[in-house]
Amino acid sequence: MVEPVTQDQREFVYRLSLSLSRSTINELDGSIRKFIAELGGHLEADRSYLVMLEEATQTASMTHEICRPGILPQIKAIQNEPMERFPWLTGQLDDMPVVSIPDVDHLPDVAKEEKLEFRRQGIRSLVMVGMKLEGRVAGILGFDFLGRSEAPDSAMTEFLIQLGEVLGSSLHRQILTGRNARYENSLYRYSDQFPGVVFQFRMYPDGRVSFPFISTKVETMFGLAVDLLRPDARPSAGGAEESVGGALSGSG
Repeated sequence: MVEPVTQDQREFVYRLSLSLSRSTINELDGSIRKFIAELGGHLEADRSYLVMLEEATQTASMTHEICRPGILPQIKAIQNEPMERFPWLTGQLDDMPVVSIPDVDHLPDVAKEEKLEFRRQGIRSLVMVGMKLEGRVAGILGFDFLGRSEAPDSAMTEFLIQLGEVLGSSLHRQILTGRNARYENSLYRYSDQFPGVVFQFRMYPDGRVSFPFISTKVETMFGLAVDLLRPDARPSAGGAEESVGGALSGSG
């Protein structure tokens, strides 16, 4: 029987959710660190951390870490680690939202590499929450216990799942913002290398149209001022915007 999340746990989830949702994109990294620190303190973990998985390189890097006094940090050691080193753990995170290891010494033989790594870090037990973004595990929220065995009950597991979803949505927001920034920088960098006009066209539910990006060649080709075509347009309430990218080729 699954035990229900307690009232205190629900309030904890709500409070941390509110803190992240109210953070601007510039404040978000600090809010994520505070989120991890507060949750780690609640669990009395020796180390609390966030590991992000890079899909293109299939590597893992620790981005945030909070340690109790006297505990050796691992953030410098866990950078660009090939995920193929840990096939058992990768499989567990794909299958289950929360992976609990009550005793590292009792890991199965197929988890040989994982056992060696956990022992290197001095871990007795650990709990990991996998965060899936766009259908794949993109991050791991982890908690290490060096001196004791720890295994969450069903209520605590549900509590961790909820918090993992909250943090995952904020990470998704952060990732998308980074992608958009890189996309915009690429447009500015490469648009003048094309013979035509490169543009981004956006139509809103109320029928309004804007060009969030349009290359400066529109001035020489069509005599239209870029500033007039790239106004600060905001979508009206009550509908999502539609975005299309394209290019108009031409000579001259």
